[in-house]
Amino acid sequence: MIHIERYTPGMASTWDSFVGGSRTPTLLHLRSYMDYHADRFADHSLMAYAGHRLIAILPACLEDRTLYSHKGLTFGGWIESRRHTSAGTILNVWQATVERLRDEGIRKIVYAPAPYIYDIYPSDDDIYALFRLGARLTGCNASSAIPLSEPILLNETTRQAVKKASEAGIKVALSNDTDGFHDMLSKVLDERHRVMPVHTAEELRRLHHAMPDKIKLIVAYDTAGNAIAGTIVYLSEKVAHTQYMATTQSGRDLNALPDLIAQIPEILGLRPGMYLDFGSSCTGKGRNLNSGLDLKKAGMGGRTITYSTYTLDIG
Repeated sequence: MIHIERYTPGMASTWDSFVGGSRTPTLLHLRSYMDYHADRFADHSLMAYAGHRLIAILPACLEDRTLYSHKGLTFGGWIESRRHTSAGTILNVWQATVERLRDEGIRKIVYAPAPYIYDIYPSDDDIYALFRLGARLTGCNASSAIPLSEPILLNETTRQAVKKASEAGIKVALSNDTDGFHDMLSKVLDERHRVMPVHTAEELRRLHHAMPDKIKLIVAYDTAGNAIAGTIVYLSEKVAHTQYMATTQSGRDLNALPDLIAQIPEILGLRPGMYLDFGSSCTGKGRNLNSGLDLKKAGMGGRTITYSTYTLDIG
């Protein structure tokens, strides 16, 4: 018998332990990461039990009678136990979830499952359940990822850019200067897109300090020691995800960012079987593709994966 419980802060250690032993162990779903923006979202995370056994957890928030999984995260979805679940089990979890949420007066579920590259064991049971329940695909963002079990397929333009950066004496290294990187990132985003980073400088500093083994800052320096490009990388068991990337005009002139990206696997000691994920090149839930950005990622060896969103009406 499946029953669904609401997460409460007193369950944080149980939650984080479950994430670590799940099929999709990512830092995004640890409470130590999720709770940094707890004041922005009304948490409505769920925990599914078969008898007394916890078999799945759902990071979620509630807004306007709609359950989102989760508006503050790149992706979420039911995170499953490595054992004790099957397509039929998760279908039952979904059915129990819908009944509970309907009783609470919730009318809709907006669901963003993890892309398959984040799974250490097949975990598409939820996609099957969504089909059975009549969910609609309402978003499909194109991202770019490199499988590190294969040679990285740099195109000739990127290969030459990396060579020129090396000849120019660019140095790439880990850094703890999140404030300096945030300042660079903010200026670049404002100049080019008139937007600001999702994370504030203080939030980025706090997250980096709290999770130094999972959140890495990599910076490229010119011969004078000036930071001219950088990226924040989120490390999960299967994926290194570039959460932010930025470069100054000097960095663009010196091809610093392609050189930095090419060095990430070695600097972070990424192993074969992992992926380097550059993130989405889309806006408008995937309806608008930034073709130039997508092409640059392809030139660095990235190939398309998707970040999908489903909507299920239950009211």
